[in-house]
Amino acid sequence: MTRKKVNLAYISNDSVRKRAFKHKKRGFTKKLDEIRVLCDIDACAVIYSPFNSTPEIWPPNSEVHKVIEKFEILTEEEQTEASVNHEEFLTQTITKDEKKVKRLTEDNIDKFMKELMYACLNGNLGDLDMDDSARGNLCEFIDEYLKKLYHHRNVTLNNPHAS
Repeated sequence: MTRKKVNLAYISNDSVRKRAFKHKKRGFTKKLDEIRVLCDIDACAVIYSPFNSTPEIWPPNSEVHKVIEKFEILTEEEQTEASVNHEEFLTQTITKDEKKVKRLTEDNIDKFMKELMYACLNGNLGDLDMDDSARGNLCEFIDEYLKKLYHHRNVTLNNPHAS
């Protein structure tokens, strides 16, 4: 049975909020323990609760001190190496998305040119109006496509065991 989508809103009822907090905290510590065991890493958590004045430390033994000591041994540069602020995070995300859009645009152009090439070969151009630059682009695409086909043919004929 699938779970309901969690409504991410403030729970105004204190007893319901406290019960939800305990439930989510138990799930969080379980996942943290799974990551720790499966990946063989040192992990800990400091959980602040509105229901308790002192923070809860997980796991409740000296492992937390080992993790903190390992972190403090690192140089300041090593400590902040993977850290990014909001601006850097957004810049990285935008750059990734721009690369993805560029790749998808190139793929779309490639597919369009392939369809156009096959339409030309089949004589199904219909009322296709192409200016000189579009004809030039299509000719370049066909030349490149033929080069790839010839190369593939030559590689396959010279090495029959190649996949």
